[in-house]
Amino acid sequence: MPVETCPISSPLINRAIAALWELGRAGNFCKSITEIEFFANSDDTHLQLELYSSVHGDDGQLQAFGETLRAAIPEIVSIAVFPQSDLGSIRPTSKLEAVPEILAGPGTLFYKTNSA
Repeated sequence: MPVETCPISSPLINRAIAALWELGRAGNFCKSITEIEFFANSDDTHLQLELYSSVHGDDGQLQAFGETLRAAIPEIVSIAVFPQSDLGSIRPTSKLEAVPEILAGPGTLFYKTNSA
């Protein structure tokens, strides 16, 4: 579902959502992306994106889009792309089964919690 802002999300994630909308309105969005998930670290300074794509393999568009995202949202430290398994299905590959392509960073984001 398209979201322009989320009242219960972190400020960093809301800034990232706004930046994505700006890219889309300017025509700078990768058409193979079907879903984006945002993850912010505990102090809201780093962001990881998980992109879900209808494209199997990268023809350069996903890599270019990743670079565009990182230029627009400097807090992005990691971008992972998960291909959908069946292009005729609305159900993407299970996240537990999917092996992402890492476009940027380590593909992980550490979140510090209170251990007490």
